[in-house]
Order: sequence, then C-alpha cells, then structure tokens
Amino acid sequence: MSAIVKFIKDEKGNVLVYKTQDNSLLWSINPAQNVVKDPSNKETFKIQSDASFGRNPFVLKYKEVDCLLCEPPIVATNFNDFLIELSRNFFF
Repeated sequence: MSAIVKFIKDEKGNVLVYKTQDNSLLWSINPAQNVVKDPSNKETFKIQSDASFGRNPFVLKYKEVDCLLCEPPIVATNFNDFLIELSRNFFF
C-alpha cells in the first residue's frame, strides 16, 4: 500500500488533504472534527463531525498518508502514534 495523501494545516487552522501524486486538493476539513479508529478495519481511521457521526465520514488507512510530506510532519512508528500525532497537530 502506498501513501496517496498528505495533510496540510493552513494559516487559518483548516486541515487540507492533498493527493501526493499531483498535489491536487481533495478536501478541506474543519479542525474541530473527530478522529477515531474504525473498529471494523485494522489500521483504518475516520474523520467526522459529531453532527454527522456515522454518516459520510472520511475514511483512510493510516499507511495511505505520507507522514513526512504532511505540514507539520507526522512522526509515528505505529498506528496509535499516528492517531495521536494527527489529532495533536491537525485537530482539536
């Protein structure tokens, strides 16, 4: 599985998700979203708001994120570390 996306925190605090292949913007995310493990899929996480909980979340495997291209970079050696860094650096 290859890394296909990166997260960028912009100057206004929004989280931008870009494709690594062509640097095209996929999604702009409010930093107040929830980051949760997907219990039905190993190493998969969801980003969703409380208001839409369970409906149309953004779902990715953590290995699909190029951690070093993220701004700020995500330093993680496993899935739990990844979720902590993602939450700490991009969401509140």
